[in-house]
Amino acid sequence: MVRPACLSLLLTPVCIALVASLLSEPARADCPAICAQLNSSTPVCSTESSFEFDFYNPRAACAWDLGRGILDVSSSSPANLSCDLTVEDDWEATGPASGTPIDLTARLATTLGATPEEHEVGLIATLQEGASNVDSLSVWAPNGWTDTLSVAVHVEAGVPFRMIHHLRLLTSGSYNQNWVTGQILFVGIPEGVEIKSCQGVALVATRPSTWGALKARYR
Repeated sequence: MVRPACLSLLLTPVCIALVASLLSEPARADCPAICAQLNSSTPVCSTESSFEFDFYNPRAACAWDLGRGILDVSSSSPANLSCDLTVEDDWEATGPASGTPIDLTARLATTLGATPEEHEVGLIATLQEGASNVDSLSVWAPNGWTDTLSVAVHVEAGVPFRMIHHLRLLTSGSYNQNWVTGQILFVGIPEGVEIKSCQGVALVATRPSTWGALKARYR
């Protein structure tokens, strides 16, 4: 389940300009699959833009809502486990003439949660554009820990580019409930440019919204 903590992540300053620019379009039938994996089991995959996989032995879940750019991996099991969510999608910049160079920044903002709050949760996260443009992190941290991965993206209008967002939640078996949320972001979108994903998400450059307007929109 995409949890309420994700709403707080949406309202952080780095997200303000993006939230107002999220548009929804139909997903294509040939989009890359989104896959979840528990421990070393066979990955389960879907091409749905919004979905949740539930695992029962041990108890864990992977959920995503690409229309809002939200990823969520959680566990409520006492067992040691790793749970992976890998989101691949093809994006394309449109607006300018085909072949026009466009520079922007892709980000993956992450937040860890745990109860009891003093316990630590493990996270391995990767943000990748193309074959080798990568930022990653690996950490054990307590409830409320946050960090943002970032890669500079240099693309051409009309030419698709592949983005991979990966989250791995790790637990040591002594915690009651653990989760990691991720927010897919593009910042620095030039005016007049639209960034479209195969899954039907479209982002455009907009003026930042006010805090009051954003809170009213997502209340």
